[in-house]
Amino acid sequence: MSLPLNPKEKKELARLIFRCAMWVSFSDEVGGNSSQSAEERVLKRRLQTLYKSHRTGSDEREILGIILGNSQYWKNWCEDLINLTSEIKAFGDRFPKSLRLIAIGLATDVATAFEERSFFSSLFIQIIFHLKKIFSRTAMKLSPEEQASISPSEKAALKELALLLDIQDFHI
Repeated sequence: MSLPLNPKEKKELARLIFRCAMWVSFSDEVGGNSSQSAEERVLKRRLQTLYKSHRTGSDEREILGIILGNSQYWKNWCEDLINLTSEIKAFGDRFPKSLRLIAIGLATDVATAFEERSFFSSLFIQIIFHLKKIFSRTAMKLSPEEQASISPSEKAALKELALLLDIQDFHI
């Protein structure tokens, strides 16, 4: 068990969690500004929902509150996303599992926010999803529609992020 987080670490973790979601968002340029704004709206709503669902006084709620309270800095927080992998590694054990799960959850929400495939491509993915569900032993956490809305580059970014965050049971 790690020591309690100090205020500076909490702010840095808030920034890092936000950057994880935006890293996945920026991994796919299809849809341009309309996809970015849709993904940012979904992210804000999800942050608000998570904030309300966590216990008052918990680190999770406090860090989610920091993210929401610093929305004027979100654009700045998106700069130099290429450094995200080294930032996550540098934080190491000070990044609690509960917050790593929040980070991957937010990133997944962002990836499912914008339909980036054509109708036929989306339909094909949904059919494959149903077949996998029938024959696979691992549980699928996303609906066929959500699965179809994740582009190949977002899927690759999510898998890489899960690996960086040391999330063993992440399936997409």
